[in-house]
Amino acid sequence: MATYTQRSSFSPSGVEPPPPMLKATGISGRSYDLQLHPIRTDYLDRSGVYIFVKRAANGGWDAIYIGETGSFKRRLSDELTLHHQWQGIIAHGATHIGTLHVPRGGLDHFGLTSYFNWLKLRSDEGNNFLPLGNIVWETIDENLVFIFKHKERAGLQLADTVASAFFKACDYVDTGECDPEFAKLLAPRMCHDPDGSQRNSVRL
Repeated sequence: MATYTQRSSFSPSGVEPPPPMLKATGISGRSYDLQLHPIRTDYLDRSGVYIFVKRAANGGWDAIYIGETGSFKRRLSDELTLHHQWQGIIAHGATHIGTLHVPRGGLDHFGLTSYFNWLKLRSDEGNNFLPLGNIVWETIDENLVFIFKHKERAGLQLADTVASAFFKACDYVDTGECDPEFAKLLAPRMCHDPDGSQRNSVRL
């Protein structure tokens, strides 16, 4: 499915040729095909995973930043320079974006494993947001990661409700202004250390 709106000047009779593709490899070796276009392409209003990349010395592509969004049009076209990592993305030489459409209403396998890859990249660079929370990557097998629909599993609905409450409390990129109201309601249910701190209850 196309994720962009720009037409090629070489398109005969208005027929758009297939977009160039970028093959991304997960931590288990599984490959995914993403549509590849230069930064500042006009994207459609579709949700999915995106990767900012630059040319590698071997002629391939190096990933600079991996993210997901509810709208390629908003994140990668309309508000591109407002991206919270824009300065770093440009400073590291990104020139193109790979996109993979993921329908709204759930996370797909690639979206989740892309996030794992991004975390591993930060870990390899010694640049974790939480230095004490590093993952032992030798224990992660992408082939053992499964995606289930939350509407069919009450336990996942509960976990998603809690995660959403804290995400909304600190996110200012995808959901507007931060709103800690829902996270505060969960305070009585959070684990506490004997000294009254909450440092082990939630990690963002």
